[in-house]
Amino acid sequence: MRTSTAAAITAALLLALTACGGGGGGGEGSKPDAAACKDAMTEAINKSVDAGSAVKGADDLRDGRKPKPCEGLDDKTLEKITGEVTTAFVKDLEKNLESDAEDIGKDIEKELSELG
Repeated sequence: MRTSTAAAITAALLLALTACGGGGGGGEGSKPDAAACKDAMTEAINKSVDAGSAVKGADDLRDGRKPKPCEGLDDKTLEKITGEVTTAFVKDLEKNLESDAEDIGKDIEKELSELG
């Protein structure tokens, strides 16, 4: 459990550090879409956790690259989206950890009652 938690936190930090930067215009005739960027970032961070490794799942975010839907968004918008995605991720992580801790506590209580 500690390994997956560490990978998740690393993924969140990697996302926060590498998804920002750049800015400027998107492709010709295309308009950057903040909602699509947020979805792509959320998918990338979840992919990182599901892969069990921040590096395996975050290929799109390494070397300063960002998900395609984020191209053309200004830095301020990228920072806002990154903050929202990582905040939501951390809240979900905390909920899962609390749930896991409750389950472990129940298992321990059950084991102790069976022993004594």
